[in-house]
Amino acid sequence: MTEADWMESSDVVFMLEYLKPDGRERKTWLLKCAYCRDAWHLLSDSDSRHAIEVAERIADGSVTTQELNNALREANRAVGRASYQGGGIHDAAYPAHTAAHAAYCTASNSELFAVGIARAVCIALASAAGVTGRHQRYSRESKGNYDAAQIHARAELAKLTRCVVGNPLRPVTLDPFWLTSTVTALATGIYEQRAFDRLPILADALQEAGCENEDVLSHCRGEGPHARGCWVIDLILGKQ
Repeated sequence: MTEADWMESSDVVFMLEYLKPDGRERKTWLLKCAYCRDAWHLLSDSDSRHAIEVAERIADGSVTTQELNNALREANRAVGRASYQGGGIHDAAYPAHTAAHAAYCTASNSELFAVGIARAVCIALASAAGVTGRHQRYSRESKGNYDAAQIHARAELAKLTRCVVGNPLRPVTLDPFWLTSTVTALATGIYEQRAFDRLPILADALQEAGCENEDVLSHCRGEGPHARGCWVIDLILGKQ
């Protein structure tokens, strides 16, 4: 893997196979949640959404044992309901809810586990693009739509991966002079409120504090997508 490969890749699976993420690490929890939030509109069952919200809090160590147990039961129920309602591998709801359940849990083989969640989300997003259900035959048009939507979904998740992980082949070192009260307050608000629309404002504040690092500034001013665990926000807040 070269730096160009990482920065230009449009295949999330390729990137995860390079990362080999540890399922117990905070960044991996947030990556899994970011993937599922990309299919948030397909998680029609509030139990799945709640499981993802709890999983994000797991990353920050702010969940009680009771909350964990409740969220697990909710995630199980959501998958069961999606299955009962006729979901299948080529229906949008079932793989989306399955991914949300998997993102909440842990697994011994964390590398394959993260890849499995990404693939399930891509299937859900591609299926939502108008592909037939599991009991229907593909038309040539729907098959083409599905393949195109899969490619697009993998590319979007690749962007999310870069947002959370940054560039592992050229990490940025924080200059403590960047940590003005304005910069810290903005970063904290963006993280806690998922207010990614404020990232360009953060870029301006960083530049005023003396930051001229193009990787930092361009990420904040870029189109995204962005997710909780964004590498710039984590760098500022000292999160690993």
